[in-house]
Amino acid sequence: MKRAALGVLILSLVALPSLAGSAKARRSAVTAAHCVSLEHVPGGWRMEINCNQGKGVIVLSDAQDQKQYRGEGTFAGWSQQEMNDVYQPLIPSSESVPEIMQLG
Repeated sequence: MKRAALGVLILSLVALPSLAGSAKARRSAVTAAHCVSLEHVPGGWRMEINCNQGKGVIVLSDAQDQKQYRGEGTFAGWSQQEMNDVYQPLIPSSESVPEIMQLG
């Protein structure tokens, strides 16, 4: 019994940090991210994002005192800093030229 408990303890000490590290690496390795839509919704700004890791949404609250992000889809469970690092560079600049859709 002691041997089994020791084995579980060793496995948990080895496995948990490696699992946490892989999640961190996955989050920091967002590639080919682009803003699909950015719209003002009640209480904040909603940005829909596509990237090689999948689709997701980050909502930035309108609170005046501090930025507060909420992630959905790919970004669910991410830290405030991680969502900020993805969200801020994707905000369209005021100088950007809108794309003209070609129909037909």
